[in-house]
Amino acid sequence: MKKEDFHVTKELQDEYGYPNISQMTTLYNFLCYNNQDLFDANNNYWWAKTPEEVLYVCSEYFRYADYFEKELI
Repeated sequence: MKKEDFHVTKELQDEYGYPNISQMTTLYNFLCYNNQDLFDANNNYWWAKTPEEVLYVCSEYFRYADYFEKELI
């Protein structure tokens, strides 16, 4: 994934502050696979954490992706 895939701007958030699933399907799939603790398996894999926690995880992935992108150049 590219670092841009982890960048969740206000325009890419839903009305609750979470990443908009319909606009960010790649991110949602990545998080479902790699961060299962963010989701509630008993509730159709809806968010189990607060929007702030989810956005923090996304920002950390963005930061790491940015770092690795710069290292590869």
